[in-house]
Amino acid sequence: MNINKPPLTSGSSDKKGGLFSSLYRDRKKRGILSLFSSLFLAIAGAGFLIQGGETIGFLCLLGALIGTAYGSAVSPWTSNQSEGTTSRGYRAGLIAVIIIATGICCYRLSSIPYRLTGWEVSGGISAIQLSQGMEPGYGKLLWSSLERPYNGAPSCPFFVYPLAGLIKVFGADILTIRIVGVFWALVSLIFLYYLVKNLFEFRTALLAVFLTSVSPWFLSIARLGNYVSISLCYVLAVLLFFTRAMKGKLFSFFITGLLVSLFSYFYLPVKIIFPILALVWLHYLIIDTSSWQRKIAGILLLLTGFFLVSTLIGNPFPRLAGVAMRGFFLGSPPGMPGFNFITAVADLKRNFYSIFYNLFYRNHSVDFSAPRGILINRGILLLAVLGIGWTAARWKDRSTFFITIAALMPLLPIMLTTSAFGGYPIARRGFLLAAFIPTLAAIMIMVFMKAGYLVWQRSEIGRASCRERV
Repeated sequence: MNINKPPLTSGSSDKKGGLFSSLYRDRKKRGILSLFSSLFLAIAGAGFLIQGGETIGFLCLLGALIGTAYGSAVSPWTSNQSEGTTSRGYRAGLIAVIIIATGICCYRLSSIPYRLTGWEVSGGISAIQLSQGMEPGYGKLLWSSLERPYNGAPSCPFFVYPLAGLIKVFGADILTIRIVGVFWALVSLIFLYYLVKNLFEFRTALLAVFLTSVSPWFLSIARLGNYVSISLCYVLAVLLFFTRAMKGKLFSFFITGLLVSLFSYFYLPVKIIFPILALVWLHYLIIDTSSWQRKIAGILLLLTGFFLVSTLIGNPFPRLAGVAMRGFFLGSPPGMPGFNFITAVADLKRNFYSIFYNLFYRNHSVDFSAPRGILINRGILLLAVLGIGWTAARWKDRSTFFITIAALMPLLPIMLTTSAFGGYPIARRGFLLAAFIPTLAAIMIMVFMKAGYLVWQRSEIGRASCRERV
């Protein structure tokens, strides 16, 4: 009997030790393992949520978010591809996506949604009156306001004037009113493409535009004859010129200032653009290594463009502080002035759950023509949750910080409003998320594709090494 024979388990323990030692030394392996583990955990969490296990589902999603952030932090590679990639094919792809989106948006446009909303009626009446010369004082270069007959709320002249021209040529009907919203939605897809391309690369940009164009949430915005679609287009245009400015094009700071000064002509939540620009600019000042003279020149150009137009319109500060209705902020007890901490905590809890319910289960907004099903595909939503973890962990990078802030800040108009106001209109107030959630999902799809390619590449190298040894 050979008493020196080693135990049967020693080989397996050596292999396990080698595996864990390899994972500890190789950050890339740890990052890939953490990413795919987080993906499986997110899928499991979605399954629990669908079956009603909300506590376990939330914990799984939180674990997936943390795991993705860890994988992002330890991975030395990024989702960005080579800058030398040709753009001609991707531009052809963009044109194809726009053509497909046009067909989807225009399909039975006059009958779906089956009824006109109050917003469409008010905008249509304003355009009809304008086309017949009934509105006084609208021949000015700049508008102080374009009052809507419905609810007396200001409308967007950049939406109503083109609509008035179409009504004068083709007459007033449902299709004419809604086609203007479709046009601005398609333009917003173009702005989204170039915005994501400036931040990341062509493939991510094209994928983000495609995922957005087929989203039920985006399609409901596009098919509504209302200025929500042009408001989305406006925000994306401001962000696009701001990214160009931070890449060294100083004149784009001036263009950004001009665009920002027009904020009061669009839907009220677009004012979230101010904290977005402020946070990104602060990050740019701290992290960027370019000269301070260039940074100061940029902010001065932006302020010059802003006040140049604002002084022609009027004092911008009352418009910045203005709200549609008073007494409906977070912590405002129903029918009572002031702030109550207990009410604020209850509002935050209800608002958070309302966002989750509307995005994951079913939209229950009654004043916006969004589908009564889910606003966005659950798979896209799960990838976007992982995308928040990935981009937030890389906060020092300008592009990932930018997209993180742009995706999270549109939640503020929902979270900072009392839950007793408006019946949780997530689809309406959070309309900017219709573009940024698919963008985060596109980023994560590219990350997983890169991780899968690295795994395949390493397996090929390993198989080649084994063949050489044999």
